[in-house]
This record gives sequence, C-alpha cells and structure tokens, in this order.
Amino acid sequence: FDKLGVKILGLVDNMSFFIGDDNKKYKIFGEGGVKKTAKEFEKEFLGEIPINPEVGKSGDEGKPIVEANPQHKISKIYLDLAMKIKKNYE
Repeated sequence: FDKLGVKILGLVDNMSFFIGDDNKKYKIFGEGGVKKTAKEFEKEFLGEIPINPEVGKSGDEGKPIVEANPQHKISKIYLDLAMKIKKNYE
C-alpha cells in the first residue's frame, strides 16, 4: 500500500480472541502478530476486535451491530476504533 501511495490508517487485530463461558480470554490465532507488524511497518495499532457471534447475527439481519445494539461491548470497540481514526483527520 505504501508503494502505491495508499494511506494506511492503522492496523486492527480482528478475531483476536474470544471470551469463553468461563469468562477466560482465548487467543486461538496466536497473540501479538498485528502489534508486531504495526511496529515493524511504523503504523498505528488501533486495537483488537474479539470474536463474538452477535456481530455475525446482526450482520445477517442487515444491521451492523453498532446500529442494532449500540450498547453492546463490541459496538463500543468499533466506535472506539472509529474515534481513533477520526483523530487522524482533525
């Protein structure tokens, strides 16, 4: 992207973990890879988005989770990411 002049707003670790029924955080795809890549390429690490079935469910119903359930913990993560990106343009 840099070679093509496409601005990279930052990197997000999608599906970074899930919370089990035991309330433990499980990092089934490893840990720290996106942070390492962001540092290596001198890009901002914007955060982690956990796996959550409500995201897929609301998407299947035609509404992003932020619209379907703005108070959901995942919605708050998405809104936080959006605010971080917005700050780059203020």
